[in-house]
Amino acid sequence: MVEYLCGRAGSGKTALLLGKIEEAARLGERVLVLVPEQMTLSMELALTRRLPVLWKVEVLSPSSLLRRLRQESGASARVMLDESGRAMALRRALEELKGGLRVFRRGGEGFIAKMAALLEELRAAGVDSTALRLAADRLTGSVTQEKLYDIAAILDGYAELLRGKYLDGDEAVALFAEQAAASGWLKGFCTFADGFDVPPPRTVRILRVLAAHCKGLCVSFKMDGEFGRDERLFSPVNRSYEGLHRFVLEEGIPWRKQNLPPRAAGEPSLAHLERELYARPALPFAGRPAGLRIATAHDAYAEAGRAAGFLLSLAREKGYRLSEMAVLCADLAPYGEALKGAFAARGLPLFV
Repeated sequence: MVEYLCGRAGSGKTALLLGKIEEAARLGERVLVLVPEQMTLSMELALTRRLPVLWKVEVLSPSSLLRRLRQESGASARVMLDESGRAMALRRALEELKGGLRVFRRGGEGFIAKMAALLEELRAAGVDSTALRLAADRLTGSVTQEKLYDIAAILDGYAELLRGKYLDGDEAVALFAEQAAASGWLKGFCTFADGFDVPPPRTVRILRVLAAHCKGLCVSFKMDGEFGRDERLFSPVNRSYEGLHRFVLEEGIPWRKQNLPPRAAGEPSLAHLERELYARPALPFAGRPAGLRIATAHDAYAEAGRAAGFLLSLAREKGYRLSEMAVLCADLAPYGEALKGAFAARGLPLFV
């Protein structure tokens, strides 16, 4: 059985999924939870608040799941490369090819990252070096032709460097599918997947394997669920969902889908902004927005300064207590140091 939990951010997908994980664990089921690498610790913490012990619950990222099955089925001698390992291998391949490349002769860190992403997309789409060269042959005398020849050479050089020694993500997923079919390790698991904003093709292929070989799969998708006017915003997630669901239908796997309604509206002006920001044409808000300010700034430090100054004015002019204030960031990495500096400059305590 495959179950889809679909809804916008804040619609309660994770809370519902956590409840299902808790129920399965209390029934004595073996539970496997698949989350992005950066979410493994937070998921474990969330589960420890619900369950006394996690001895039948495993929280894994896609890469750690690939390694785990290889260990269970008798790992090969080939080493699986992580993101930094793939970048190093690609850099080595570029150095060996540099004299034979026509356009891409200089490769800095930014170029390596973009080329790694491009090669991953090509391999996920089943485009090999032969297909690239055939396409290039039809573009006589153009710069694009030269670039395609270079990319084909890089793809071949990278594959040759890995052959027999290393596994990158795409090969590891293919091996994962083979090993899952031959191994019984996955069969007893009730599997749950959460936290993937836009599941990449590689993760979708892993989900297909889990759908085919696990006792059950419940996966959340951050998508519109047919409630809003900005559904185009979720088209990349829809493609990931359709890629998995097409496989489920082809394999005849039972399934059900639950569309979760948007979270309850809070401040009307903020709720309106959330609904209309990406809707076209956007509808105007009736009246003057209360409790909401929108500011523009050219970088994170300017944003942090604006926020700190606004909170300081609330404390001085309206008597708000500092302990009653909070700053929320979608991604703390670019804002942490900026916020610390902005708050320190104004004598405001800050706990991150």
